[in-house]
Amino acid sequence: MIESRGRVMDSVLVSCRGVQVGSIYVPPFELHAGELLCLHLPGPPSGDDKLVDVLAGAQPIPEIRFSAHVELAHIPPARRGLLGLFGRRRALNWFRRTTGTSRAEALAVMQRLGIDSDRHVDVGALAMNPRTLLALETAFARGAEVVVFLDCRL
Repeated sequence: MIESRGRVMDSVLVSCRGVQVGSIYVPPFELHAGELLCLHLPGPPSGDDKLVDVLAGAQPIPEIRFSAHVELAHIPPARRGLLGLFGRRRALNWFRRTTGTSRAEALAVMQRLGIDSDRHVDVGALAMNPRTLLALETAFARGAEVVVFLDCRL
């Protein structure tokens, strides 16, 4: 068995006994370290996104047990209209503010993702691939051992 951060790699990070959340039934599953779990749902979550909150651990329920730090990968939205014109969120600053990382750490992430940190690039103006990768990097920088990622919002 391999250890990572003091945890045995084959340990269960998330387990679900099966649960009805609104109109969606989430089947029983276990997620172990190093695994990817994809739940195919019938369309984007609607309304208050209760399902997202449940899967990310923000709204605990007894049917889902978490033994790891879970983060939701928030893809920064594009801003339109006056907010987009006057409320520019430079990608580097957005990442630092969201994660609490140092400038050097944030610059390393920008370089790894191919985001030009010298230009004042608005995070919402990035193409979807770099914006999505930035959202995942943000979750990992916040200490996530499990990342909930919704591709239905793309």
